[in-house]
Amino acid sequence: RDLEECPICFFYYPSLNRSRCCSKGICTECFLQMKPSDASRPVQCPFCKTSCYAVEYRGARTEEEKDLERAEEQKVTEAKLRTQHESQIVGQVIPSGESPLFFKF
Repeated sequence: RDLEECPICFFYYPSLNRSRCCSKGICTECFLQMKPSDASRPVQCPFCKTSCYAVEYRGARTEEEKDLERAEEQKVTEAKLRTQHESQIVGQVIPSGESPLFFKF
């Protein structure tokens, strides 16, 4: 089965509710835990920090939604690899313990 993991509690479900603001998934239990007992206070989205957080249930993700999520995850992975690679290059150019702003004479 194709289960989705709630990014808050890490439990798996057949489908999740979707944030109206950023379409991120969240299980009903976690969503209810986030809502304050005083309903007049707005809640921020835990993912994008938009105010007036709300979710809707759309059923299981479509193949297009799954493809978009995989593409987004791939971009994040590539960005992390680029950052690691750039850090390694900087570490090779400026030896550890030496400041690039000061020169020894």
